[in-house]
Amino acid sequence: WTDITAGKVQLHVAELRVGTEEKAGISFQTSNFYLKAVKQFARWMVRDDDVDTGLWKSIDKAKLIVPIDVHMGRLCKILGFYNRKGITLSTALEITDSFRQINPADPVKYDFALSRIGIVENCNGHFRPECEVCELLEYCFQE
Repeated sequence: WTDITAGKVQLHVAELRVGTEEKAGISFQTSNFYLKAVKQFARWMVRDDDVDTGLWKSIDKAKLIVPIDVHMGRLCKILGFYNRKGITLSTALEITDSFRQINPADPVKYDFALSRIGIVENCNGHFRPECEVCELLEYCFQE
């Protein structure tokens, strides 16, 4: 597993997208789901804390890529971590680089907490009364 890179995963998923005569390949959304799942699995296996198992001790957590779903993508865009149109591997790498500036040794550390805000609090970048108590209010680029 130590030779898995973002580029190799992206190439493999791209191969899955190619259709054959019998059936069409997987959709772009499905390929993004697969990429997120691989990054999420790697996070669980490499990081060791209350959320992640940390069973793979030989892989440096500094090399992980933030798994991005619609909630994490929306919140990271609101916070100014990226300004792309869609969520792709390039988006995940850009967000990871932003987190790496905060914590070079563990850029994926904040993924779970931010995902929870995006999902549970349903943050959408528009000011609501709930925003008054949000710990991210001062960083938020609200519309």
